Amino acid sequence: YSVAMLQADGITRVVLVTHGFHQRRAQVAFQRAIAQSGRPLDVVAAPVGLRPAPTGEVSDYLPGAQGLFDSSIALHEWLGRLAGA
Repeated sequence: YSVAMLQADGITRVVLVTHGFHQRRAQVAFQRAIAQSGRPLDVVAAPVGLRPAPTGEVSDYLPGAQGLFDSSIALHEWLGRLAGA
């Protein structure tokens, strides 16, 4: 219902802030809601919480708890996209 509320207040541009893992799926969902409303609304993506790029050290490529956690989030997001969420 966010799109309808924003458009009712005359807002034409929003910044969509969410975790970087979730950004693509959130933006697709938001764009779908905008298309269904039939009225324009500009969305600016602002992902947060992403991990820094690897530094090139050997430890960057070894298995670890953070990698397993990141993999589970990525799998969750891909399954959500496949399900149309």
